[in-house]
Parts: sequence; structure tokens; C-alpha cells
Amino acid sequence: EQNDNGLAALGWHSEKTQTLRFLVLSLIADLNGCSVLDIGSGRGDFYTYLKTHFSDVDYRGLDISEKMVQYTKHRFEAALFDQKNLFDLDLIDARDYVFASGAFNLKVNHQIDYIEACMSRMFLLCKKGVAFNLLSASTPQTFQDQGYFYYYQPDQVLKLALALTPYVELKQSYLYNDFTLYLYRE
Repeated sequence: EQNDNGLAALGWHSEKTQTLRFLVLSLIADLNGCSVLDIGSGRGDFYTYLKTHFSDVDYRGLDISEKMVQYTKHRFEAALFDQKNLFDLDLIDARDYVFASGAFNLKVNHQIDYIEACMSRMFLLCKKGVAFNLLSASTPQTFQDQGYFYYYQPDQVLKLALALTPYVELKQSYLYNDFTLYLYRE
């Protein structure tokens, strides 16, 4: 179910599944009055979701694409969007919760080392917790796009998360091709 609103450019097939992913991410905690860092903020859709479902969210979005950041700055003049890499942030930039939706699904060199480094960095930048989703290797092969996307073994990523904190939760019952991890400070 492709649509014309730009979701396909972000790797999402429908607004319905994107919204479901946002819902699952936001279940990490009551986000009312919290500060949020959105890694790979893209078109700012998670910002829209948060503003619709929570009050007084202090939002900051990061994306490495200059085009996306310029688009979101124009679309949401009241929100803070920066063209930065996750590793460009200082600890002074820490927020209550750090989120990433689909930001780590594209294939890169040394994929497992990459996700481990990203998880560690996100956890350093959170005051309370981290929530992110990944594509699951449990997805039937016929539905996997082997060209651009990487499908993670949930148990392997869970093990990496448990090396950062014992307070980890894995959710994988909301979509057939996806899982979400929550990492908490306590």
C-alpha cells in the first residue's frame, strides 16, 4: 500500500504501519512534559505524532539529510531540527528519552558493530530511556527486501542491549517484520 505523501522515500509502506510503530515507541513511558530526541527525524512525522498524543513535549529532531532538515524546519517552525549525526552530539544534549524509528534499517558496513555503537550512544544521551525499532530477521524471506535493508536477529540485538543495562524490554508482536527495544536507566 504505497502512498504519495513521501513515506515510501523513508522506507515505510503506509501511514498505518508508521503510526503503529510510533505508538509502540511511545509506550516506553508517559511522555507528557518530557524532553525527546528523535534520531533520523526525516519528515518530522514522529514530532506530529507526539504533539497529537502528548502535551508539553520538548522535542529535538536530528537527521543527516540537509534536504529533510530544511523541509522539517519549514514545515514545523516551532520545533528544533538539526542536521547532525548521532555521534556529533555532546552529553549536554541529553534528553529524557531518545527515539529512532527506522533509522538503522539501511545496510551499512559492519552492521552489528554499527547498531551496537548507535545503541551505546543513544543510551549515553538519555536521562530515562531509549526506544528504537528495527526490521526483524524473523520476517519470511519472501517479504524481505535484500537490496537496501538489513534484518536484525532480535536475540542478538537484545544481548547487545543487556550489555548496556539490565532494564530492557523487547516487543515484537505488533507487526510481522519489526521489533522494538526499550532500554531504561532504571
